[in-house]
Amino acid sequence: MIEGLKYHFTSEQIGTHMKARAEHHEKRAATKEEALPKMKEALEEIKKNAPTNHLGGMSKSGAIYNVGNPDEDLERDIKDHRNKALVFRTLSEHLAPNETYVLTENDLTRLEILQGAR
Repeated sequence: MIEGLKYHFTSEQIGTHMKARAEHHEKRAATKEEALPKMKEALEEIKKNAPTNHLGGMSKSGAIYNVGNPDEDLERDIKDHRNKALVFRTLSEHLAPNETYVLTENDLTRLEILQGAR
């Protein structure tokens, strides 16, 4: 009897996928890193023209707005992509050759073969 769904992938299939995911995350990090200086510059401009000393205040309609720290969020996102690229690259280099891996749906989600529930 087989419990649950199990998916069989060769080490070559998983390695190819992991290398592709590493490249994806490296490219995303590079793209976002390229945009970071522009964002910081725009935020500095907003700070100069903000009605208060912080990035929160009221709009003309009286609604409260808060820009937050999008530059820090972007920096964290860049770091996250770089870390994921490192993990995928490292794992792809440490697969047992000529083996078949039996993966669960959880494994497929963690390896970014399937998208997790959002």
